[in-house]
Amino acid sequence: MKKKILAGIGAFALSFSLLGSASAAGNVQADLAKVRNATAKYHDVRKAIADGYISTEFVVPNMGIHFVKEELIDGVTDPLTPEVLVYEPTKNGLKLVAVEYMSTVPNRLFGLEMDPPHDGLPFSLHAWIWAPNPDGMFKPFNPRVANVED
Repeated sequence: MKKKILAGIGAFALSFSLLGSASAAGNVQADLAKVRNATAKYHDVRKAIADGYISTEFVVPNMGIHFVKEELIDGVTDPLTPEVLVYEPTKNGLKLVAVEYMSTVPNRLFGLEMDPPHDGLPFSLHAWIWAPNPDGMFKPFNPRVANVED
């Protein structure tokens, strides 16, 4: 399954777009602040690797490099423990820019339905909690994220 997830992320990123935007359900900003707090340690990519996140090893245009913790991809989605960490490659190393949630069943996070399965990947939802996204917090692509090292 690991190879399928890692390979599928590239195909997903190149062809899928998220429809809709965040609803007013719950206090989304407060929830996102909790996610930032829970994932702040992963600004150091070595800590992500130590915690079991594995690099996809390729840059997805306007997303970055995905580090996946496959054992978390099941029917349970915990906002404070994302299944995927997304890093932007820079001349100074990898910069944490987003988290991505994946689930084998439909789930709701931050008042949104997760994107349906696509290209062999499970349900998913991005949250650009560490890099502003002019297209929206929960859109899968971010035009401000570099495609290659600056």
